[in-house]
Amino acid sequence: MTDYDHAIAKAAEIGAEHGHNAATWFETDNPAAILQMLEDGDPIVYHALPHPDLSGQWADGYTPRQLAEDCGYPENPAGDNPSWGDVADHSAGIDELCDAYEEAFSIAVEAEVDRVCRYHLTES
Repeated sequence: MTDYDHAIAKAAEIGAEHGHNAATWFETDNPAAILQMLEDGDPIVYHALPHPDLSGQWADGYTPRQLAEDCGYPENPAGDNPSWGDVADHSAGIDELCDAYEEAFSIAVEAEVDRVCRYHLTES
């Protein structure tokens, strides 16, 4: 596994953690309905779920640059470090880190909301 592969895996790990944390703020007033909407793939519930945001729009917002730093992705991956493989285009590498982050974030949000809904249904 190359350093680049490790960086992608780290981006996914960070995305999953952030997604899980974001999902804890999701209100589940009607867990049965939300669970059914998730199972049906209803776009209304997916629109309501937390989404990954790497825009840096807010003062404490996460950005692609911070993600790259947290993943150990260098400014010049193709430079003198062959362990970064064939990653010659820095911006394409950042895009792939962001994709891994966003996919893991979304998967974690859905999984956590599903888990919480099922928990509430067994408690009632």
